[in-house]
Amino acid sequence: MSNAIYYVSYPLKKGASVPDFLLAAEKLNNEFISKQRGYISWKQVVDGDTWADFGTFETMDDLENFKEVSRTPSELAKKFYSFMNLSPKLCKQHIFSVERNYGDGNAEVSNAIFFNSYKLKKSVSAPDFLLALETLVDEHISKQNGYISSKVAVAGETWADFTIFETMADAKKFAQSGDSNKVAENFYSCININSCKTHFFTVERNYS
Repeated sequence: MSNAIYYVSYPLKKGASVPDFLLAAEKLNNEFISKQRGYISWKQVVDGDTWADFGTFETMDDLENFKEVSRTPSELAKKFYSFMNLSPKLCKQHIFSVERNYGDGNAEVSNAIFFNSYKLKKSVSAPDFLLALETLVDEHISKQNGYISSKVAVAGETWADFTIFETMADAKKFAQSGDSNKVAENFYSCININSCKTHFFTVERNYS
């Protein structure tokens, strides 16, 4: 089970070459990121103009150590960053602690990620929310076509779920499946809908 996820989303600079960007990312992963303590995997995903990195580490201490050793960027990191628009308004990051992990988290092939971040309503406790989510996963999400796995994670007041499907068609069909579902309604009653941010990410690179 993975315990910490470093999530960063950003657009690329206008005119940036996607193949060159992915090559820079591959070199950075192979020569630096993958050699860090507690490294499990790194996914690079994209939804339209929004790219995101999911770096997974065994513990929160391992992730914090990775951030510390990355504080002074290497030439490989500088090359990678040179493709990205790092404007504070556009570049968002969270350090998530994984609270629950459902399904085959070790599946090698994952082509689509339904990512949803949100805050809980002030009146809702974390245990009640996690119980509602567990029921939703057991009775609905895990039974959807192409389902691989789900993670729910938290960073301060921001929660996020990462649901992985075999194809983008599976992910988008799933997103429409909870409209009149009672267990889904119970889950959504726990969260502040106005705080929700959703992406359908296509997995471009998967390193482990």
